[in-house]
Parts: sequence; C-alpha cells; structure tokens
Amino acid sequence: MLTSLKNEIRAALANTSSQRPVDTDVLATGHRRSRVEAALMEMYQANEVCCCKLTKGSSERVVWWIGGAGAFAPITYRTLRMAA
Repeated sequence: MLTSLKNEIRAALANTSSQRPVDTDVLATGHRRSRVEAALMEMYQANEVCCCKLTKGSSERVVWWIGGAGAFAPITYRTLRMAA
C-alpha cells in the first residue's frame, strides 16, 4: 500500500522545487494524513524528498519538494519563522 502511495506522492511532487513546494495538506487529500506523513518521512529518510516547516504566528505547516535530479536531499529539517 505504501508503495502506491509513494508513487502518488512522487507524481504530485514531480515539478516541485524549494521555490515551488507542496503543502502536506495537499498531498494528504483523499488519503489518511497519518499514512501520507509516514510515507513522506520514509521518503525523507531515503533522501528522496526535502521539506521545510513554515511558522507564521501560531500556525505551522510543512511543505515538501522532490530532491534534485541525481542529487540527494540533505538530512536537515529547517524551521523558518515568517513575520506575523
């Protein structure tokens, strides 16, 4: 099941970049959020995707993009604080 979900995630992230990421909420549409988050974390640990946590006031969201062509995603989790 996770394999087909990961393939869907890869397809959804196909044209993404750090400048054009996709929110976790969008990726979870039509799926159980916990399963999507688990698949994303497996992909993150395998260096397939990159992510960034955005914080604005008390609102937080995580955005994702595919790793570069041939390059691996760095194992870092950066937090950006945006002005409220």
